[in-house]
Amino acid sequence: MTVTTFTRPNTHADTAPHAAPVQSVPVAVSTASSAVALLPGRAWYRRTLPISVAVLTTGLLLYLVVYAALTYTGDPLFIPALILVGACTVPAAFAVYVSRLAGATSISSRMLALSALWGGVLGAVIAGVLESDTVRVLGGLPAPFIGLIEESAKLIVPLALLLFVKRLRRSEADGLLVGVAVGVTFAVLETMGYAFVALIQTQGNLHAMDQLLLVRGLLAPAGHAAWTGLAAAALWRVVIRRTVRTVFGFLATFALVVALHTTWDSITAWPWYLALAAVSLGLLHLRLWRIRHIPRLAVAAPAPPTDPAAPTTASSAPIAA
Repeated sequence: MTVTTFTRPNTHADTAPHAAPVQSVPVAVSTASSAVALLPGRAWYRRTLPISVAVLTTGLLLYLVVYAALTYTGDPLFIPALILVGACTVPAAFAVYVSRLAGATSISSRMLALSALWGGVLGAVIAGVLESDTVRVLGGLPAPFIGLIEESAKLIVPLALLLFVKRLRRSEADGLLVGVAVGVTFAVLETMGYAFVALIQTQGNLHAMDQLLLVRGLLAPAGHAAWTGLAAAALWRVVIRRTVRTVFGFLATFALVVALHTTWDSITAWPWYLALAAVSLGLLHLRLWRIRHIPRLAVAAPAPPTDPAAPTTASSAPIAA
């Protein structure tokens, strides 16, 4: 956190010849937020895209290396590594992209990683158990039940963080980032499961598994990651603002997320997938844009003026950008 002192000139110099000296107002600017959130124009691309592309390129290269080793040796011990790298590459790059685009947040990297791990694993386990029970009771699993169960399960850990970690109640960016991280982990685990099943069902057909990893990897950002990010940001908004409007906003957002998930599971044509992906990613970027343009003020004690003769006023409080 750096503190910059801005000088406020006396605007009434003509009418008050003996006015007090100029007043200095220290403004605390977060170095993390200045990297992205305060960049003018399109400069944020230079901070966001290079590292995201680097993660994506690294993952693709590692996938090719493991795939080449597997086909050359025929050793099945390479299969878990191939599935892991193939399922993680695009979602990981997207998570980095969103974290850079969101700017400064109150959540640490360690807590974000733990949230992603616990949220994704618990969400996948709880959703799997509930879906299995639903099949046993109803004799089938309707698409709306899938969307409702999975989207609810993914919000368990974000809700726990929101209730028990008070310092995360400062910005919707925290909620959106936690939601995207949980959604990414959930999508990775789901993709790994589908890839493993495809490998067994095709009796070791690597091409079929490779195609599944490619398709699900490319679509993962527009699915679980975007949906959980939107729902978690709306949940954070309820706690931060505490109004009836935000409650209804969360309910509407959650219903929209479930509807998008249900529609996604009900279609098979690529044009529809692309359309839903555009809607999901468009809504996520719109929410990110709104978050980045909402100033966050931090309450702090007034700083002493630079000139001892200058009076101390309440407007001298640091403002965290």
